[in-house]
Amino acid sequence: MKSHSRRQERRAADRPLVGDTRPCPACADGMLEFTERFRASRSDNESTQPMPAWVCDQCPHLMFVRKEHQPAAVRAHARATRALANQNIMKARFVRGRADRALQKSLNRKKRR
Repeated sequence: MKSHSRRQERRAADRPLVGDTRPCPACADGMLEFTERFRASRSDNESTQPMPAWVCDQCPHLMFVRKEHQPAAVRAHARATRALANQNIMKARFVRGRADRALQKSLNRKKRR
């Protein structure tokens, strides 16, 4: 029979646990509560991945734990995605224009005969 080795705990000792609370910096009455499985609401009704966050019980204040979930990082990712989409649109327009020019040139040759 195999004996299972104990897994070494890699997380920091000061890491918050689910249910930990601290005062909310945005409002005087609220308490931030830590949750590992917060789901951010989205307007397009897509399901989102759960992410660790501090959530206030009195006001809409919300603090994401990981850097990639912070609003600035989300906006930067959206800008990069939008820029890539615009590049693809510009390329598609150029290719379409080149194809239209080639077609016109071919049709003009056919008319001359």
